[in-house]
Amino acid sequence: MSFVRKIEVEGRLSIPKELRDRRHIYCGSELIIKTEVDKLILIIPQSNCILCCKNTGSKLIDFKGKIVCYQCLKMVKANSTALEKKLKNYLIRQAEPLI
Repeated sequence: MSFVRKIEVEGRLSIPKELRDRRHIYCGSELIIKTEVDKLILIIPQSNCILCCKNTGSKLIDFKGKIVCYQCLKMVKANSTALEKKLKNYLIRQAEPLI
């Protein structure tokens, strides 16, 4: 995949949204710029979890397009299940006749 972009007057270079989304580059993300003879190389450093902001190394997971650590994902799934049960119980109570 390659893109052609012009350098703006201020010296900025825009990265296409499709590429940013695919590589999980968000506003404020840091990129390492490396130079070789006739190349500029952008390197994406290891990301952090979007929920706890910790970098847990290899335990980061792409969850619906977001970087989440295993512990946070486990917590979200557990809370999601608990909320689902509460909602079902609430709906069952609402459906019961009052008489």
